This record gives sequence, C-alpha cells and structure tokens, in this order.
Amino acid sequence: MIQLTVSASVSNVVKWKGDILIVGACASDLEKDENGSFKNSTLKELDVFLKGILGSVIVEEDFKAKTGQAVVSRLPSGCGYTRIGLVAYQSSSQVSSPAKWKSFGESVVTATKNVQATSICITLANFGDILDVPLHVRAHSIAMGMSVLSVFSRNSCFVGRIRYKSSWFP
Repeated sequence: MIQLTVSASVSNVVKWKGDILIVGACASDLEKDENGSFKNSTLKELDVFLKGILGSVIVEEDFKAKTGQAVVSRLPSGCGYTRIGLVAYQSSSQVSSPAKWKSFGESVVTATKNVQATSICITLANFGDILDVPLHVRAHSIAMGMSVLSVFSRNSCFVGRIRYKSSWFP
C-alpha cells in the first residue's frame, strides 16, 4: 500500500525541494504587465527564479487556465524540483467548497500520473478570497481528490489509502 502524507503549510515554494511543484492558476492569474512580467506575485517570483521558463511553458503549451487544463514540464537541474506543473482551477471567488478542492486534487493526479513523482508540492498562484476555507480543510480535500484516482509508483499503479496528517506552520 502506498501512503501519502499531506501537510498544510504556508511557506515560500521557491525554496521547496522535491519532484514536482504544481501551481494552481486561473485565467486572471496569467495576466502580464506592460513589461511582459506576470502581474500575479507568485507567478512573477517563480518565473524570475526559473529564469523565464514558467512564462515559456505557458506560451509553448498554450496554457490558458481553462477548466480541466494542465501542463507539466521538465526543468533543468539546479531548480530544487525537476518539474513544474500548472493546473487550472476555478477563479478564487468560485472555489470555496471542499468538493471544489477535491476536484482540484483529482486534476493534480491526472496531470502528474505519468511523471512517477515521489513528492509533490501544491500551491496556488492567488489565494485571494478563498481564505474562508481553512488551509487544513483545503489540504485534506485536495488529498482526498488525489486518493480517489490513484497514487503511482515507479513501475506500477496502486490504488491506496491516504494517510492524512495536517499541520500548520505560520
């Protein structure tokens, strides 16, 4: 049985180390300013850290953050994570129920199922007004969505149980 440990935390994802960094984004998050930089601070920080790769992936893969759209791209070594993924989610004003987060978790698994990752960090480009759902509830709902489909290992696909562990790190 594969166990998935989930932690809910607030931290700088640029410093995270692991296999895949997944960024949930809606269409408004992809807007750019007159200089061609993302207006969204999270995407801007990631794009600067990745030396423009994030912006290139969005353009090359024609990622428009439409419902169900996702892309995962390999990164050069030295980034701290080997791949970056973008998964569309409904705008922050529409995402407020645990069911919506479960659906987002399912989209994450669908996007990453062929990558065979052992560690995934999930963040949102814009937390906006979604703070009405506590962080640990969102993390649990995303984890439940991920468990609905399956958890993949190197050579096999396992339908497993989730071991949920929530912790809050201010």
